[in-house]
Amino acid sequence: MAALPVAAARSTAELRRIIRSELPDAVEVISYGIPTFKLGRPVVGFGDWNDFCSLYTLSGSILAKFRSEIHAYDSQKSTLRFRFDQSLPVDLIRRIIQARLSENAARRN
Repeated sequence: MAALPVAAARSTAELRRIIRSELPDAVEVISYGIPTFKLGRPVVGFGDWNDFCSLYTLSGSILAKFRSEIHAYDSQKSTLRFRFDQSLPVDLIRRIIQARLSENAARRN
């Protein structure tokens, strides 16, 4: 992140802090070329690209549950992108992470 422009580094670092606050016991690894938080299984990843930072849900079904709330953001399958010139939707990100935790827990049972 040190090589990123200031706005990009700020947004990406904030996204990482949000994830870390929701997953304080997670291990942070590089998986498939992106920083990923794991609690046994991968939960979410994050990254940046051009004019946005991304939350990777690592699940094809999670974002569909938030369809009405993510229409203002660019999204594809399991990726939600946030422009650097906009504030991050902290509550939405937290709820997406919690949904991923629930999804992973259901897979264990």
